[in-house]
Amino acid sequence: MTESRRERERRARRQEIISAAKEVLSRKPFNEATLEEIAERAELAKGTIYGYFKNKEDLFISLIKQEFDSWRRAVEPALDEGLAPRERLRIMTEAVLRYHLDNLDLYKIYLTHMGFIIIPKEGMLHEYQRIINDCLKKAMEIYREVIISCQKDGLFKDKDPQFLTLVYQGVIQSVIMGWMMGLIDKPIPKLVEDILELLPESS
Repeated sequence: MTESRRERERRARRQEIISAAKEVLSRKPFNEATLEEIAERAELAKGTIYGYFKNKEDLFISLIKQEFDSWRRAVEPALDEGLAPRERLRIMTEAVLRYHLDNLDLYKIYLTHMGFIIIPKEGMLHEYQRIINDCLKKAMEIYREVIISCQKDGLFKDKDPQFLTLVYQGVIQSVIMGWMMGLIDKPIPKLVEDILELLPESS
């Protein structure tokens, strides 16, 4: 069915709100950011936001889900089991780096909220924190799947796949942090090459 003009406009407006929330939440934690700030950034009245989202938490959850779906599509080529395992690892590494370096606001949100996920106040996670946690776990599962395929092909022999996944994730995070701090300015293909060289080979 063809999308009507009103539907297109509504979808575009919703995206404008999510983009504004992304920018605001990259600078402030969830509890400090306000809908007023987000509305101002989107050049809308605060009341307009309620026509698209129930509250701030609903908006944040929509943002996280949308961005994870985009990230998942970016790494999709690495899940092709018909490719050589090391090629899958290379494709995944380049896709992850390119996605995050092109979406640094999203990575800032991840950094801002990571502490609340690892050490939640009073032992509880709010719904938006559970969503972030779930997305991170799914990302780790994708990393682990590709790393296990490499092990089956003779790479990373006798290494615990969960440990390798954590090492891989740590290297990726460090490279992105270095990029954000201006400590790294290599082109992405070179960064990918350097990262793959850091990972332990078969033994």
